[in-house]
Amino acid sequence: MIRWLSKYGLPGLMFVRRKPDPLGHELKNVCDALTKVMTWIELQEGKDLDRRKKYVAEYGATTAFVLRVCDAMELTGSGKQLVMDSWFGSVKAVVLCLEREVYLHSLVKTNTKFYPLPRLKQLAAELDITTHATRAVSLTAEVKLLGGTRTILAVYHRGPAQSILPLVTSCTTTLVGEVRDYDAHLKLATGERQIEKRKCVQPEAAAFYRKHFHAIDDINQQTNDVHRLDDAWRTHYWPHRDFSKLVNISQVSGSNAYFYWGEGVDVGISDRPSHFLSGLIRECFDNPWLKEEQQARPTQATQETDFTSPTPTRTSSVSADVNRVTTLVALTSPTAPPTSADAGGSAAQAEIITDLTVSECYLEGIPGGCAQKCTVPECRKQCFSRCARCHVTGDQKRYAWLCGAKTGRLCFVKHVQRVKAEGKNFSPSRKRKAPLALKADKVHKAKKDAEATAGAAITAARAAQQAAEALSALCA
Repeated sequence: MIRWLSKYGLPGLMFVRRKPDPLGHELKNVCDALTKVMTWIELQEGKDLDRRKKYVAEYGATTAFVLRVCDAMELTGSGKQLVMDSWFGSVKAVVLCLEREVYLHSLVKTNTKFYPLPRLKQLAAELDITTHATRAVSLTAEVKLLGGTRTILAVYHRGPAQSILPLVTSCTTTLVGEVRDYDAHLKLATGERQIEKRKCVQPEAAAFYRKHFHAIDDINQQTNDVHRLDDAWRTHYWPHRDFSKLVNISQVSGSNAYFYWGEGVDVGISDRPSHFLSGLIRECFDNPWLKEEQQARPTQATQETDFTSPTPTRTSSVSADVNRVTTLVALTSPTAPPTSADAGGSAAQAEIITDLTVSECYLEGIPGGCAQKCTVPECRKQCFSRCARCHVTGDQKRYAWLCGAKTGRLCFVKHVQRVKAEGKNFSPSRKRKAPLALKADKVHKAKKDAEATAGAAITAARAAQQAAEALSALCA
């Protein structure tokens, strides 16, 4: 799941309770079980869009995903093996992939159509696990395909502690496979508990599945343990959320590939991403290919301005592309210092940045976090910030609600240009009040109003007391 930090503005928003991050975008992943490298990802875009994807109308959502994996990764005719969990697994998927020369090992729990689960349970109940070699029962089925008749296998293995493993596979046997070690928790007659090491015999089908099915879970665990970009980058703009998650997955996959094929001592699967990231940062600081590329590019002399001094301080030779990127990055920051047009940007861009520094407009979060529509006509998206100056002066309906700088949009820049063009609330000569000063003014005004109300109440009480005294004197 790609975690979402808000409640609105995300197409295809899903809530899956069993996930560590239950709210956000759901991903269906394929990875290599040996190297722990993520090879293919599909974003779940919601029920309406997912129904229009390839093969869904003919075979259903789960089988269609498996067939799209075969097409996208060019697995047809490769003889590769896919290990899947119960959401993807079905007899229909095994048969259709067998036509493409792709072999499946799948767990069958919910999609049991064509799967002989009642018969397997009956055979397993009659099985004596103390004497049986593999503690499993199996049934075979002959499938007629275009290339001839093929065999698929249904296996029902009774593991330790009554764990059941119903499998369907097209490429394995029921011979004795790898022995599995497990911890048996025993309760003694004295009431104490004891852990005993035991061995579980299992067929090759169950051994192969148990060895490789947790590869996706390993990558997800590594992604959650590493220093995550989506944790540090608290953006509410959903393309940035998805991008940061893909960066985390790429980092984990790159580290696993490096330690699988690279030289050196493995530091352990949990420390791989951090160790790989530190080495990658060192290589980025000293990148010989980047240096050669910069030397090969045509350079131009540019003059950088020191804003603390009235005169330029130094001259450097940098690439034009670097100047262009630097100028665009500076545009997204309302607090960036004014950049000279000679530093690679146009005069119009330099004027915008100058306007941002001298304007009285500034962004602040909306109290209470209630979403509003951005007042920029070209945007009109959900936003959680506003222009504090325009809101205080009474122009909140036309000007105040704006997208924040973390969303990556330039709504604040357009807002400043519009305010300047219409001549509203744009007077650089006056000093704007900081948010704390505005809050202090409101508190002072409320205090004065409370004092005035209390004074009026005291005066009215005194007048009532005097009238009562006068009335009592007349009666006497």
